[in-house]
Amino acid sequence: MTEKIYFSKIPSEIEYLGNLEALILMGTKLKELPETIGELKKLRSVYLNGADLEEFPESFGNLESLEYLNIATLNIKKFPSTFGNLKNLTILNLFKITRDNSEVIGELTSLKELFVFSGDLKEFPLSFKDLKQLKKLYLSGIKLEEIPSWIDDLSDLEKLSLGHNKIKTIPEAIGNLKFLKELDLNRNDIEILPESIGNLNSLENLNIKSNLIQSLPVSVGNLTNLKKLNILKTKITKLPETMLNLPNLEVVYSEIFAIDKKIRDLLKDRGVKFEYVDY
Repeated sequence: MTEKIYFSKIPSEIEYLGNLEALILMGTKLKELPETIGELKKLRSVYLNGADLEEFPESFGNLESLEYLNIATLNIKKFPSTFGNLKNLTILNLFKITRDNSEVIGELTSLKELFVFSGDLKEFPLSFKDLKQLKKLYLSGIKLEEIPSWIDDLSDLEKLSLGHNKIKTIPEAIGNLKFLKELDLNRNDIEILPESIGNLNSLENLNIKSNLIQSLPVSVGNLTNLKKLNILKTKITKLPETMLNLPNLEVVYSEIFAIDKKIRDLLKDRGVKFEYVDY
């Protein structure tokens, strides 16, 4: 049986590993990184899952080749002022976000994928408006109360996941995200979807599970690329007849709020699939 070895410190001599491209420190008891880590100019990926690290050295911003940073399961309280210098960083996986570190994230203008799993922001940081290259944005469990009207500034978004928050309304501007393929709004307090949702021509997956929504907008029938619609644990009892235009659709539902049988049968005749889930 192999014994696990935990360590709390990386020697400063790590700077001599000048050709290092990936640094994987998962499940360690690491409490700090040496300032010399900034000398690893070829470092492209850093995995720090499960360490006890609470802050980065200022030199971390010198990692000019860094493209991928995974610090899930960590409790980073504040990023260094140099963090915004990571101009080649394209993927950031962060367990917890704070107001302090959310502002510096907005300086990472090359980001294409941002994943956050917990926090207490309540609103989108205005600095995120500058993340023009984002394709995937996952902000879960950070107590968001609204989606900003400038969400369409993130015009390259293909996946937007905002589940497990406290969102009540969706701005009309969301309909301007022409490349959006997946929209996940599960477990919020949303009551109404805007008509502009029907403008999401690329949308393939719409998840509105566990919301207060009672009906779908008529414009949903314009979502000709929609393949899956999850309406589990909503108050939807009737589907708009415009959905007859969506023969490739699969609807996930529950009969806690039974869908009108007449329209359901019509949709089935058109090829729409219904997946009943008993929970």
